Amino acid sequence: MSTDSDPSETITIQVGDIVEIIAFTSSIEPYDTRSDLSGIQLGKRFKGNLSISFGENVITYPSSFHYNSGSTSYFSLDYINHVFGSIKNHIIVGPATLQCTGGNCLASLKITTASELAGASQSIAKYASVIPENAKTNVSVILEQSTDLVNWTAASPGEFIPSTSKRFFRVRTSNVPVAITGASNAAPIVITSTGHGLSTGDAISVSGVAGNTAANGVFTITKVDDNSFSLNGTTGNAAYTSGGTWLPSP
Repeated sequence: MSTDSDPSETITIQVGDIVEIIAFTSSIEPYDTRSDLSGIQLGKRFKGNLSISFGENVITYPSSFHYNSGSTSYFSLDYINHVFGSIKNHIIVGPATLQCTGGNCLASLKITTASELAGASQSIAKYASVIPENAKTNVSVILEQSTDLVNWTAASPGEFIPSTSKRFFRVRTSNVPVAITGASNAAPIVITSTGHGLSTGDAISVSGVAGNTAANGVFTITKVDDNSFSLNGTTGNAAYTSGGTWLPSP
Protein backbone atom coordinates (compact mmCIF):
# COMPACT_ATOMS: atom_id res chain seq x y z
CA MET A 1 0.00 0.00 0.00
CA SER A 2 2.97 2.37 0.29
CA THR A 3 6.76 2.84 0.16
CA ASP A 4 9.03 3.89 3.01
CA SER A 5 9.42 7.40 1.62
CA ASP A 6 5.99 8.28 0.20
CA PRO A 7 2.44 7.74 1.43
CA SER A 8 0.35 5.26 -0.48
CA GLU A 9 -2.38 6.08 -2.93
CA THR A 10 -5.67 6.69 -1.21
CA ILE A 11 -8.29 3.96 -1.22
CA THR A 12 -11.66 5.67 -1.45
CA ILE A 13 -14.79 4.09 0.02
CA GLN A 14 -17.96 5.47 -1.54
CA VAL A 15 -21.17 6.34 0.27
CA GLY A 16 -22.95 3.15 1.31
CA ASP A 17 -19.98 0.89 0.57
CA ILE A 18 -18.73 -1.43 3.31
CA VAL A 19 -15.10 -2.51 3.76
CA GLU A 20 -13.98 -5.24 6.13
CA ILE A 21 -10.29 -5.30 7.08
CA ILE A 22 -9.61 -9.02 7.20
CA ALA A 23 -5.95 -8.67 8.26
CA PHE A 24 -3.22 -6.02 8.48
CA THR A 25 0.51 -5.83 9.11
CA SER A 26 3.29 -3.38 8.26
CA SER A 27 7.01 -3.14 7.45
CA ILE A 28 9.72 -3.80 10.02
CA GLU A 29 12.87 -1.78 10.75
CA PRO A 30 15.74 -2.32 13.21
CA TYR A 31 16.24 0.24 15.97
CA ASP A 32 18.13 0.78 19.23
CA THR A 33 15.83 0.03 22.14
CA ARG A 34 18.00 1.96 24.66
CA SER A 35 16.63 5.44 25.24
CA ASP A 36 20.02 6.73 26.48
CA LEU A 37 21.96 5.09 23.61
CA SER A 38 24.46 3.83 26.24
CA GLY A 39 24.86 0.54 24.50
CA ILE A 40 23.61 -1.47 21.62
CA GLN A 41 20.35 -3.28 22.13
CA LEU A 42 18.78 -3.81 18.74
CA GLY A 43 15.13 -4.53 18.27
CA LYS A 44 12.63 -4.50 15.45
CA ARG A 45 9.80 -2.08 14.93
CA PHE A 46 6.66 -2.20 12.83
CA LYS A 47 6.63 1.10 10.96
CA GLY A 48 3.54 1.35 8.80
CA ASN A 49 0.41 3.10 10.03
CA LEU A 50 -3.04 2.68 8.57
CA SER A 51 -4.97 5.96 8.53
CA ILE A 52 -8.75 5.88 8.10
CA SER A 53 -10.30 9.28 7.37
CA PHE A 54 -13.95 10.15 7.87
CA GLY A 55 -14.08 13.76 6.67
CA GLU A 56 -12.18 15.78 9.30
CA ASN A 57 -11.84 12.80 11.64
CA VAL A 58 -8.84 10.49 11.24
CA ILE A 59 -8.23 7.20 13.02
CA THR A 60 -4.63 5.94 12.89
CA TYR A 61 -3.52 2.50 13.92
CA PRO A 62 -0.01 3.21 15.31
CA SER A 63 3.27 1.37 14.84
CA SER A 64 3.76 -1.70 16.99
CA PHE A 65 6.94 -3.19 18.37
CA HIS A 66 8.84 -6.45 18.49
CA TYR A 67 12.19 -6.55 20.27
CA ASN A 68 14.93 -8.98 21.24
CA SER A 69 16.52 -9.09 24.69
CA GLY A 70 19.27 -11.64 24.94
CA SER A 71 17.97 -14.91 23.62
CA THR A 72 14.33 -14.12 24.39
CA SER A 73 11.89 -12.65 21.89
CA TYR A 74 8.87 -10.61 22.91
CA PHE A 75 5.78 -9.38 21.17
CA SER A 76 4.45 -6.29 22.89
CA LEU A 77 0.82 -6.01 23.87
CA ASP A 78 0.64 -3.03 21.53
CA TYR A 79 1.46 -5.32 18.62
CA ILE A 80 -1.01 -7.95 19.72
CA ASN A 81 -3.82 -5.46 20.23
CA HIS A 82 -3.38 -3.51 17.02
CA VAL A 83 -2.37 -6.21 14.55
CA PHE A 84 -4.30 -9.18 15.84
CA GLY A 85 -6.98 -7.41 17.83
CA SER A 86 -8.77 -4.19 17.08
CA ILE A 87 -7.84 -3.91 13.42
CA LYS A 88 -8.67 -7.48 12.49
CA ASN A 89 -12.17 -7.85 11.06
CA HIS A 90 -12.68 -4.10 11.42
CA ILE A 91 -15.77 -2.82 9.54
CA ILE A 92 -15.77 0.57 7.82
CA VAL A 93 -18.85 2.15 6.24
CA GLY A 94 -18.29 4.79 3.57
CA PRO A 95 -17.72 7.52 2.81
CA ALA A 96 -14.12 7.19 4.04
CA THR A 97 -10.54 6.89 2.80
CA LEU A 98 -7.72 4.50 3.70
CA GLN A 99 -4.00 5.24 3.42
CA CYS A 100 -0.77 3.72 4.69
CA THR A 101 1.91 6.12 5.94
CA GLY A 102 5.40 5.80 7.40
CA GLY A 103 6.24 2.40 5.95
CA ASN A 104 4.96 -0.52 3.95
CA CYS A 105 1.57 -1.96 4.80
CA LEU A 106 -0.01 -5.23 3.82
CA ALA A 107 -3.77 -5.50 4.16
CA SER A 108 -6.48 -7.91 3.15
CA LEU A 109 -9.73 -6.07 2.42
CA LYS A 110 -13.21 -7.25 1.54
CA ILE A 111 -15.17 -4.52 -0.25
CA THR A 112 -18.93 -4.70 -0.71
CA THR A 113 -20.44 -1.91 -2.80
CA ALA A 114 -23.74 -0.20 -2.12
CA SER A 115 -25.19 -1.68 -5.33
CA GLU A 116 -24.17 -5.18 -4.24
CA LEU A 117 -25.83 -4.61 -0.87
CA ALA A 118 -29.00 -3.45 -2.61
CA GLY A 119 -28.95 -6.50 -4.87
CA ALA A 120 -28.55 -8.80 -1.87
CA SER A 121 -31.50 -7.12 -0.18
CA GLN A 122 -33.65 -7.65 -3.25
CA SER A 123 -32.54 -11.28 -3.49
CA ILE A 124 -33.59 -11.88 0.10
CA ALA A 125 -36.91 -10.09 -0.41
CA LYS A 126 -37.93 -12.31 -3.30
CA TYR A 127 -38.04 -15.30 -0.95
CA ALA A 128 -40.40 -13.50 1.43
CA SER A 129 -44.15 -14.03 1.44
CA VAL A 130 -45.69 -10.71 0.51
CA ILE A 131 -49.31 -9.63 0.71
CA PRO A 132 -49.61 -6.94 -1.98
CA GLU A 133 -51.35 -3.69 -1.32
CA ASN A 134 -54.99 -3.58 -2.45
CA ALA A 135 -55.28 -7.37 -2.63
CA LYS A 136 -58.42 -8.51 -4.47
CA THR A 137 -59.35 -11.14 -1.87
CA ASN A 138 -58.66 -11.98 1.74
CA VAL A 139 -55.25 -13.63 2.14
CA SER A 140 -54.32 -16.50 4.45
CA VAL A 141 -50.83 -16.52 5.99
CA ILE A 142 -49.86 -20.16 6.46
CA LEU A 143 -47.01 -21.64 8.51
CA GLU A 144 -45.88 -25.04 7.22
CA GLN A 145 -43.35 -27.62 8.37
CA SER A 146 -41.39 -30.39 6.64
CA THR A 147 -38.70 -32.95 7.41
CA ASP A 148 -37.56 -33.41 3.80
CA LEU A 149 -38.22 -30.02 2.10
CA VAL A 150 -40.60 -31.86 -0.26
CA ASN A 151 -43.71 -32.68 1.74
CA TRP A 152 -45.20 -29.82 3.72
CA THR A 153 -47.97 -29.78 6.32
CA ALA A 154 -49.66 -26.89 8.08
CA ALA A 155 -48.33 -25.97 11.52
CA SER A 156 -49.51 -23.61 14.22
CA PRO A 157 -47.15 -20.94 15.58
CA GLY A 158 -45.87 -21.60 19.08
CA GLU A 159 -43.39 -23.78 20.90
CA PHE A 160 -42.19 -27.07 19.40
CA ILE A 161 -40.94 -29.99 21.48
CA PRO A 162 -37.54 -31.60 20.67
CA SER A 163 -37.57 -34.14 17.86
CA THR A 164 -35.21 -36.79 16.48
CA SER A 165 -35.75 -35.31 12.99
CA LYS A 166 -34.72 -32.00 11.56
CA ARG A 167 -37.71 -29.77 10.88
CA PHE A 168 -37.89 -27.01 8.30
CA PHE A 169 -40.41 -24.19 8.39
CA ARG A 170 -41.74 -21.80 5.78
CA VAL A 171 -44.40 -19.12 5.61
CA ARG A 172 -46.54 -18.80 2.51
CA THR A 173 -49.61 -16.82 1.57
CA SER A 174 -52.75 -18.03 -0.13
CA ASN A 175 -55.71 -16.11 -1.53
CA VAL A 176 -59.02 -17.08 0.06
CA PRO A 177 -61.53 -18.23 -2.63
CA VAL A 178 -64.51 -15.87 -3.08
CA ALA A 179 -68.00 -17.34 -3.35
CA ILE A 180 -70.10 -17.18 -6.54
CA THR A 181 -73.88 -17.22 -6.18
CA GLY A 182 -74.92 -16.97 -9.82
CA ALA A 183 -73.73 -17.36 -13.43
CA SER A 184 -76.10 -16.23 -16.19
CA ASN A 185 -76.75 -18.44 -19.21
CA ALA A 186 -75.92 -15.58 -21.60
CA ALA A 187 -73.19 -14.07 -23.77
CA PRO A 188 -71.12 -12.93 -21.97
CA ILE A 189 -71.73 -14.84 -18.76
CA VAL A 190 -72.44 -12.51 -15.84
CA ILE A 191 -71.20 -13.72 -12.46
CA THR A 192 -72.86 -12.74 -9.21
CA SER A 193 -70.40 -12.35 -6.33
CA THR A 194 -71.37 -9.96 -3.55
CA GLY A 195 -68.80 -7.20 -2.87
CA HIS A 196 -66.29 -8.74 -5.31
CA GLY A 197 -63.90 -5.73 -5.34
CA LEU A 198 -62.73 -6.39 -8.91
CA SER A 199 -62.04 -3.84 -11.62
CA THR A 200 -62.45 -4.04 -15.39
CA GLY A 201 -59.41 -5.75 -16.88
CA ASP A 202 -58.65 -7.97 -13.87
CA ALA A 203 -57.86 -11.62 -14.61
CA ILE A 204 -59.47 -14.30 -12.48
CA SER A 205 -59.76 -18.06 -12.29
CA VAL A 206 -63.25 -19.54 -11.79
CA SER A 207 -63.89 -23.10 -10.63
CA GLY A 208 -66.63 -25.25 -9.15
CA VAL A 209 -69.58 -23.71 -11.01
CA ALA A 210 -72.24 -26.38 -11.53
CA GLY A 211 -74.76 -26.33 -14.38
CA ASN A 212 -73.31 -23.45 -16.42
CA THR A 213 -69.87 -25.07 -16.66
CA ALA A 214 -68.74 -22.63 -19.38
CA ALA A 215 -68.13 -20.21 -16.50
CA ASN A 216 -65.20 -22.30 -15.27
CA GLY A 217 -61.74 -21.27 -16.46
CA VAL A 218 -59.44 -18.24 -16.59
CA PHE A 219 -60.94 -14.98 -17.86
CA THR A 220 -60.52 -11.24 -18.04
CA ILE A 221 -63.53 -9.52 -16.51
CA THR A 222 -65.61 -6.40 -17.04
CA LYS A 223 -67.12 -4.90 -13.92
CA VAL A 224 -70.91 -4.57 -14.11
CA ASP A 225 -71.48 -3.30 -10.57
CA ASP A 226 -70.19 -3.92 -7.03
CA ASN A 227 -71.84 -7.33 -6.90
CA SER A 228 -71.45 -8.66 -10.47
CA PHE A 229 -69.03 -8.85 -13.36
CA SER A 230 -68.99 -10.43 -16.82
CA LEU A 231 -66.50 -12.94 -18.19
CA ASN A 232 -65.14 -11.52 -21.44
CA GLY A 233 -65.56 -13.72 -24.52
CA THR A 234 -67.85 -16.31 -22.88
CA THR A 235 -71.21 -17.83 -23.75
CA GLY A 236 -73.28 -19.79 -21.23
CA ASN A 237 -74.03 -23.45 -21.91
CA ALA A 238 -76.72 -24.17 -19.28
CA ALA A 239 -78.57 -22.72 -16.35
CA TYR A 240 -76.54 -22.14 -13.17
CA THR A 241 -77.40 -24.66 -10.46
CA SER A 242 -74.94 -24.12 -7.58
CA GLY A 243 -71.47 -23.47 -6.27
CA GLY A 244 -68.39 -21.87 -7.66
CA THR A 245 -65.55 -19.65 -6.43
CA TRP A 246 -63.09 -17.29 -8.03
CA LEU A 247 -59.49 -16.30 -7.31
CA PRO A 248 -57.16 -13.74 -8.84
CA SER A 249 -55.28 -15.36 -11.72
CA PRO A 250 -51.46 -15.41 -11.39
